[in-house]
Amino acid sequence: MVTVHIRLVGGKKEKKCDPVRVHAKSSLDELEKKIEELTGIPKKHQHVEHNGALVRESSMVSLVSFKTVKLNVKHAHVKLFAKYKSCVEKAKRRIDPHDNVIQAVKYYEQLQSGGIFKIYTEMKAFSDSYHANVAAWTDGNINLIRKATWEYFKERHDEKRGEEESDFECKFEKRDAVFGGRSANTIAKVRMHGESGVVTYNVKYVFYSFFQHSVLLRPHHNAPTLQTAGREPDIFELLQYPLLHKIGVCPKALIIPPTARAGTRTSTYIATVWDGDLQLLQDIRNRDLTAEIMVQLVMLRVLLFITDLHKQNCGRFGTTNNLAVIDFAPNKQYVVHDKIENAMWEICPHKRLKDQWQRLRDQHDRNSWLKIAKVYFEKWELAKNVEEARMDLEPIKEDLKGRDIRFLPREKMNSPTPQLEDYIAKLYRNIHNLKIVLESLPN
Repeated sequence: MVTVHIRLVGGKKEKKCDPVRVHAKSSLDELEKKIEELTGIPKKHQHVEHNGALVRESSMVSLVSFKTVKLNVKHAHVKLFAKYKSCVEKAKRRIDPHDNVIQAVKYYEQLQSGGIFKIYTEMKAFSDSYHANVAAWTDGNINLIRKATWEYFKERHDEKRGEEESDFECKFEKRDAVFGGRSANTIAKVRMHGESGVVTYNVKYVFYSFFQHSVLLRPHHNAPTLQTAGREPDIFELLQYPLLHKIGVCPKALIIPPTARAGTRTSTYIATVWDGDLQLLQDIRNRDLTAEIMVQLVMLRVLLFITDLHKQNCGRFGTTNNLAVIDFAPNKQYVVHDKIENAMWEICPHKRLKDQWQRLRDQHDRNSWLKIAKVYFEKWELAKNVEEARMDLEPIKEDLKGRDIRFLPREKMNSPTPQLEDYIAKLYRNIHNLKIVLESLPN
């Protein structure tokens, strides 16, 4: 028998493991199993040295000829971690930040899959301290958005098919202007089990214009920088998407949670089903833009605290007066309008629509403007649909919390539950206030 002394190296501190006894005719495979038991390093990721030379199967004969053997063992990804750390530190110093954060995420994926963070505590501590920010910087990268999207739909496909054989299809295209929304969005064409045709999704990541910084990447018009990506998801936005769908002004939306394999632990993605019958405001002639469309935009701004309602984000379904919203942002402030009739008359949905809003409003008095609002207020059934949207959000909220995803803090409240309760309470008060005003309108 041979006594083997194993020393774990590669980290800041070396660690001596309990000696083990191996048979003189042991193979390298048997030795590696012993090493894995002692160090936790998987066999395929072990780097084993004896007297400075790498231990191979061919060297086992001479190795077991000794009575006592001292081996230095380290994880084979130690050098890879050094590269990962270097990329992160360069990005922190603003040295080629875009390239370095993208490369850091690639290294991280390899390190994570190899299990090195389970072996060296200081490496895990470094990753825990910095990788959330690294992932956040890269969440705006189109390849990572697509990677997370592919994994999300593949998982849903596998759940649907069970044991049945079924082809999965998920292809991506550059977002064409006809789809509306931000230039940073991507288009996913997906066919899952049980679906007869391909469904098109417009995928975006959560973005807050009031957090915008041009630190890591020169911003494109109306597109967030890498620094803005990866902010905590806004619980209000996650409620507003299903709510807008229920009242008929937004296509169905799916909430795509973060995935570590896509290099992110911070961003939440939203995929809306594309309705080919949608016509953006930017493609509608001024004379065809109606007061009905404009009043609905005002209602979303006043009642639901929604912003970014401009020509690229909004439109109509077909040639109807039914509003369609493709993209938006939750308002930073949400307030109760005690004189809501004034807010409905005075608030413009977006500064880029000011001329059209002014022209259409000038064609009406307050009562006729509010009578248009009454039609859609009754159609939307907001009080009922707010509660249904809140119930739909609960499992999504719990899923994100289970992934250690924090929500954007509002009004000095860190927990999403009181945030949401406060938001919904103010939303209900505005609905109540507008209902009273609309019921008092003359016939």
